[in-house]
Amino acid sequence: MCDIDSFRGKDMITTEIHVPITLNEHFAVMSCLLVRSIACNAQLPGAWKVVFTCSLDSDLALDSPLLGWAEDHPVEFRWVEESLWEHYDYCGTGLQRHLYPFAADVLLFMDADIVVVGSLNELVRQAADADAVLAWPAWQPPTDIDWTEVFQRLEMELPAATITYSGYGIAFMSPKDAPPYFNYGFVAIPRSLALAIGPLLQDGIDHVWSIYRNWFTSQIALCIAIVRARCSYRALDLRYNCSNGDYDVPEIRGPQADMFWQDSLAKLADLRVLHYCVPTPEFTKSVDMSTWVRFEDFCGRELKGEGSLRLQKAVRPLRDGAGATSGVERR
Repeated sequence: MCDIDSFRGKDMITTEIHVPITLNEHFAVMSCLLVRSIACNAQLPGAWKVVFTCSLDSDLALDSPLLGWAEDHPVEFRWVEESLWEHYDYCGTGLQRHLYPFAADVLLFMDADIVVVGSLNELVRQAADADAVLAWPAWQPPTDIDWTEVFQRLEMELPAATITYSGYGIAFMSPKDAPPYFNYGFVAIPRSLALAIGPLLQDGIDHVWSIYRNWFTSQIALCIAIVRARCSYRALDLRYNCSNGDYDVPEIRGPQADMFWQDSLAKLADLRVLHYCVPTPEFTKSVDMSTWVRFEDFCGRELKGEGSLRLQKAVRPLRDGAGATSGVERR
């Protein structure tokens, strides 16, 4: 076990990365690439560890050779509580990672389908100093969700729309402004706020489920928890949650859209986090990351799409020795 407190120094900022997964070969591939990318590229300002919270539908044992890579890194595997899994299914796995008694200065809540491609040093330092939630705004409003209704049913006022949907100016020109509704794939939170938000998320999930059954239930619940806890927040830019989609041709045109497009292209030159969540003609994570054999095939394939090439370039250096057999911590 990597004990964060034992590494704490006068000028160090410690970081825990929390990721919900199912223990199978598909997630073993993605988890390995995530951890290796952090080790190679993140340049975190102090001790770090990755905590994987595992769903109860997992089919790998912790001593599986497919998890051998974890021995070389500060990695810990935990299990979702049975009651949370039975009631909330995969939402429960994601919820569980917010309920730990955090020790690190900064918590990064990530999806498994991420590779870190640049330094996170500045971001983590900002999160430690800002006393605010830092994340990239969601692409667009959640489908069939009325924000006014969501908050009125909680007897809360709709918060001021103070961030801009990340798809605004790229894929659409309306709506523009949003409450603190962030993409859940990469969220940075200082410890004090993480401890305040965690206990509120379960009620948020219950509330959303009472009105809607939505793919983005947990993401909406995070928005509610941020407002309830009266947290400050800041919007990160594209560098910290860029998809594997193509940015070669604008979807819409016009003076303002062209300005947003040029800004996006500038951010692509300095990416920090690549989130390969978008199915494209050349890549689908459920297929191309399903086994090490298929991953190797993706790495060796001739590709044309700008987003696919960006992803391939990012993951190729992470593959060597990834399947080495060794033990992992059990908890």
